[in-house]
Amino acid sequence: MFGIIAAHPWFLWMLPLAGLPVLFHLFLRVRKQIRPFPSLMFFLQAEPRLSARKRIREWLALLLRALLIILLILALSRPVWLGHAGSGPVCQVVVIDNSGSMAGPAPDGRPKLSGALDAAAALIADMDQTDSLAIRLLVEDPGAAMPDGLSTDRDALRASLERIKVTQGSGAPARALAHAFSLLEASSTARREIHLFTDLQETEWVNPPRDHRPAPGGASITVYRLTSKPWEGANVVLDNIELPRRMLVADRRYLAQATLHNASGIEARIRLVCEAPGGVKTSCPADVPPNSTRTIGVPFETPAAGNSWLAAHIENDAFEPDNHAAVAFRVQPRRTVLFCGEADRFGVVPLAVSPSGDGTLSGLVPSFRRKDASLSQAFADPPAMVVLPWSVWPGLPDADRAILGSYLEQGGHVLLLPDAGSVSPPARMPPWLSVRYGPFITDAAGRAVMVLNQQAAVWDDLRDDTGEVMLHQIKLFKTFPLQAGSPVVSLLALQDGTPVVVEQRVGKGRCFVSGFAFDSAASTLPLKAGFVAFIHGMVLSGQNPAERAATIVAGGRPPGLEAVRQPVRIRAVAGSVMEWQGPGHDVPALPRAGIYSLETSNVTSYVAVRSSVEEGGEVFLEAESVPALAGLPHRVDAYRNSETLVRQVRRMRTGVDLYLPLLLLALAAVLVEGLVVNVAAIRHPGKSARGKPVSGSIRDRIRALIVRFRQGGF
Repeated sequence: MFGIIAAHPWFLWMLPLAGLPVLFHLFLRVRKQIRPFPSLMFFLQAEPRLSARKRIREWLALLLRALLIILLILALSRPVWLGHAGSGPVCQVVVIDNSGSMAGPAPDGRPKLSGALDAAAALIADMDQTDSLAIRLLVEDPGAAMPDGLSTDRDALRASLERIKVTQGSGAPARALAHAFSLLEASSTARREIHLFTDLQETEWVNPPRDHRPAPGGASITVYRLTSKPWEGANVVLDNIELPRRMLVADRRYLAQATLHNASGIEARIRLVCEAPGGVKTSCPADVPPNSTRTIGVPFETPAAGNSWLAAHIENDAFEPDNHAAVAFRVQPRRTVLFCGEADRFGVVPLAVSPSGDGTLSGLVPSFRRKDASLSQAFADPPAMVVLPWSVWPGLPDADRAILGSYLEQGGHVLLLPDAGSVSPPARMPPWLSVRYGPFITDAAGRAVMVLNQQAAVWDDLRDDTGEVMLHQIKLFKTFPLQAGSPVVSLLALQDGTPVVVEQRVGKGRCFVSGFAFDSAASTLPLKAGFVAFIHGMVLSGQNPAERAATIVAGGRPPGLEAVRQPVRIRAVAGSVMEWQGPGHDVPALPRAGIYSLETSNVTSYVAVRSSVEEGGEVFLEAESVPALAGLPHRVDAYRNSETLVRQVRRMRTGVDLYLPLLLLALAAVLVEGLVVNVAAIRHPGKSARGKPVSGSIRDRIRALIVRFRQGGF
């Protein structure tokens, strides 16, 4: 590597100042003026060569003065002549890619990060006593403590390498380089180097930066590409964990959906392991076809109200860093289901709501309203759903009807259905309902019922992996067929399409209407295993979804703490081990997936961190330049081993610091300029420019004045 680099190149913009002496000479010197003088001047001997010599000395002095300014400016820019033998302290920043892709294998079978750490250790061992070095990571990791700034302590630098581990996030080249530039700018050393060790995965390095910070003067940037070895098996990415689209209440079991993506060309047989509070773990095997996506149900429980979480990871695939996902949420206390009437009027619905009657295992507590009780008393704590027989609505007071309508408008749920064993049609239906009933149907053999609108939220807990609702072979013996308008959604219908169970939105709430009673005399639906999930879907679907905590990708910071100055404590609840405490605005990045609690003086919240799904990509840049470094002078070399690296760095590092030679040349220019300007006085001290003794007589003084006049004026 040959050429000249400058540590402070901004001084070079001052080079035009070298023209100032010429400007002063041409425009600001004293002009010749005509003066009357005695005729004695015509008797003095003239020297024709005097004026020519003076002009030569003037131009020579101007050139020396301009050269002096040029040499001083060049010296201040601290230039180094590379490619020639030289010495001097070196300031270097080693940037190590610790993103998830660096866990992949190199051709020798070791993780690529091991090669990067070997290279950094070799550069540390090659340091001179006057050299300084700093280590920066592509993904921030508070667990990998580094010496502050540039350090000359080789033992401390080597110890910091042992703390560097692979993270589960994607790197941020712009941030890492900005830190490296700041360190180099704070150093007065002329020799500045940035060594970047990475696999050049396309995800992180293919996009040009939005705004570029210029490299410090004299800094050389070298990217060392670590070769990647292809996977030996299939790699499955855990893309996301989706919670149910409903309120999550305590003391019940739910089913989340985990999305798995196999981007490789071979089938993957993996195991999905899930963890919940209390150390509860579940696992299930899964086969993911090549180049496809599969969704798997993940069962989890909510034993208590408050903050809760669910974490999952994949086992038995080829690449680990993209196998983790987590979600944190808030669980509500048990909710009440209000039955307007005696228990025997509702068939098996109360039993489906809570088999034990107290909300155990369901999170729903049935409550029965007495005839003389007002709805205003029952709605002091609004229930999750109101179950209302058709025969009760006509007898409700106007105040209770208004309360029920307001409850629906604000997001409540209502189930209208016939009384168990009743064949009488309703005398009157609520005015806000766009559903009417037809003539009563009875069929001893039973009529087949089919599921409609399988994407409705009420069916969420009844779908299999293919998305089909697992509710089949339902027979209906007694029912009122329903006539529904356009805003009504049919959920169950006879084979001819006649709806028998529908759903209508009323304001923010939902009203479910059934044409048959939920008992075994009217249909076989209560005998099906999915009946409980169907009733619970009516109660909880469409309710305010679970309040989810923030979810970030590994390598990011918890949001909302930028302006918080009070102490914050971060503690890992699930996943990696971590504990940190400090001001909220200094909160570190979270480099690995898991659940973390954020504790302040009065609030405890959770943040979920998932691994970067992009780190499993197998596309790496092979070009001689890196798009993410566009606009920055850099070179790309293939990393082979630490010995070759040291020889290569030494070869590039040889050069001569021109600071002192330029200062000596500037001093020489000052001395020569002084000799040129005062050459006559130096040769003949005490004589004039013509070499004649200068006396104090009037005649001699006049002669000296005439000589000065002929040389160019006063």
